[in-house]
Amino acid sequence: MESRPRPLLVAVSVGLLLFVVALASRPDAGLPPPDVGGQPAQVAVDTFFYLFLLAALAALVIAVWALWPHPDVDIPPLERRRWPLLLALVASLTVVGLVWWRARWGPFPLLPLPLTGGADAGQP
Repeated sequence: MESRPRPLLVAVSVGLLLFVVALASRPDAGLPPPDVGGQPAQVAVDTFFYLFLLAALAALVIAVWALWPHPDVDIPPLERRRWPLLLALVASLTVVGLVWWRARWGPFPLLPLPLTGGADAGQP
């Protein structure tokens, strides 16, 4: 099955959308106002509820379509890069060496120390 939208389906969809917009935007001249039964708030709540249900159903259909397996468009699995054992050994020895240096001789030279207590650098 082709993954690109078919031109005929797009043309029919646009035509249907134009028809619905034309029906919704026709003038109401001469027509009596619709009877909502004396409860316009209930009609509005029902309308928004049905629109929400339609949007949720459309989202569910789109999610099922997107998550459905498409073997013809799947990318091949990538091989995992293997880190050399020597690189892991050097990294772990560097960390252990830095911790040992800090524990034995204190802070590293030429690194600014954070100020504690919130005082400015110029005040004693």
